[in-house]
Amino acid sequence: WRAQLCMVAVANVALAMTVIQLMRALMAMLDAMLLVQNHAQAHGDDAQSAAIKVRSIKSYVQLGTLVLAVAAAIIAGAALVNRPPLCLQ
Repeated sequence: WRAQLCMVAVANVALAMTVIQLMRALMAMLDAMLLVQNHAQAHGDDAQSAAIKVRSIKSYVQLGTLVLAVAAAIIAGAALVNRPPLCLQ
């Protein structure tokens, strides 16, 4: 039974690490979107720069990063304790 318990523990840690790496990749994508917007704002024409200043996505990127971090923490924590994420109370 020890071998089976070790296999479950390794699988849970692997799942938690996968969730964390997926979160990091999605956060990098959000940061890249922000960099593209900042680059377009710096090197675009005046009309485009004005439109980008009015519709900045920085707050949306920050909110998305926060939501991703919280969701990843809940899912990774649930994987480590071998329980469904909705049952963590």
